[in-house]
Formats: sequence, structure tokens, C-alpha cells
Amino acid sequence: MRLFFIFTGVWLLLLSACSSSTGPKPSKSFFPLKTGNKWYYSADYKDTTHVDEIWTVTGQQTLDGKDYFAIQKEDRVHNISNADYYRMHGDTLFIKETGFPERIIADFSIAQNDFCYWDSNATVTRKTNTIFEFGAPF
Repeated sequence: MRLFFIFTGVWLLLLSACSSSTGPKPSKSFFPLKTGNKWYYSADYKDTTHVDEIWTVTGQQTLDGKDYFAIQKEDRVHNISNADYYRMHGDTLFIKETGFPERIIADFSIAQNDFCYWDSNATVTRKTNTIFEFGAPF
């Protein structure tokens, strides 16, 4: 009987060690780059909310030997539309704008209240498994 309990305990220990985490990797959920994904950016004005911008991942493109996702941005307030190119490398999000060199716009590995090294005026103001907000502290 004692051997049965030892075997069962070892089996449960091995089973729990082999299970994988069910939660998504945070950086993938903050800015999931996949053709067809859309983001709707809204703003509240007095008692109404309306969509100011729509961002759509339209496809992939190789620029300077790196693979990017093209994102079409539609500014509905100013009636402007343009495309920029984004890529993830580890937890870091890069942007390549037409006519400009690639630059970092987010590093999802940094903790809440940490300084955003890519923007000298910003800190991470809120961070959960699905939310990553940064900006100037108020």
C-alpha cells in the first residue's frame, strides 16, 4: 500500500511538472500582429464615445531584410489614411515609418512605473496580462 502512495505521488508530481502555462505570453497579447487584426481607438467627448482611428493589419512585407506587418491607419477625425510597418522581436515592438529608420516604440518586458527608455517623458502607468499603458506621469 505504501508503494502505491509513493507511485501515485511521483506520478502526480511528474504530471504537474509537464503541464504548460495556460496564460498567453503578455507581449503577444498586447499587440498581436496577424493579418486581418483590427484595433478601434475611441475617445470620449462629453456624453458620447466615437471611434477616432481604425488600425488594420493588411499583410506582411520585408524591408531592409526584416519582416514587418503593414498596418493601415485610418484617422476618422482628420480624414487621413497612412500605412506604417511593425515587427516584434522578443518583447520589443519596432516601427518602420516611410522615410525614417526603424525605432523602438514599446518594450513589453519592463514593469509598471518603470521609465520607458524609448521615450524620455514616459513611464509604464498600467500593466496587466492584457493591458500595457505608458505615457507622461500626471
